[in-house]
Amino acid sequence: MANNLKTNPVGLDAVIAKIQTKLYDKLTVLWGVSLEGYPRCYEIKRDKKITVEHFISANDYVSLIHVDKNRFFFLNKKDYKQNSNRAFDTEIELYFILNVKECKSSINHRADEEVRLDVMNILSTIGNIGINTSISTGIEDVLKGYDYKFTDDMQPYHCFKITMSVNDFKLNQTFCNGN
Repeated sequence: MANNLKTNPVGLDAVIAKIQTKLYDKLTVLWGVSLEGYPRCYEIKRDKKITVEHFISANDYVSLIHVDKNRFFFLNKKDYKQNSNRAFDTEIELYFILNVKECKSSINHRADEEVRLDVMNILSTIGNIGINTSISTGIEDVLKGYDYKFTDDMQPYHCFKITMSVNDFKLNQTFCNGN
């Protein structure tokens, strides 16, 4: 699997790349699974259904809302608001679609709480973000408005969403892998 980072991200995408890199690096080791990481993705309406897709190139996109692989991705649906530091604040959503049995194979019960705890522990070590609004569980809340199947959140699969505030980022901010 792969961590599908943007090339030379700037602004909010630089902040997301930092979070994405840390999550991918830590979770692949902790869980010992193949994991796909995706940057800020896009809501796309196709055939009267709304899905979330990752832009590859030209007109090529890959759909992310289904349970064939362990993955995480980001959406930004809120406006940027300039703060008093001449920087910006916004809110991002981080989605996970996982096979919890693969991620936590030594646990006999549904390990949904354990995978969420792992993610939250890693996020707590990253500056300039805050868990602002919620950790959403239940596929009706997590994928509200999107085209999905209810079985996408039944054992061994689990979907959840973390809403975070991103504070004091600059539009010209950059990210280099390793920073």
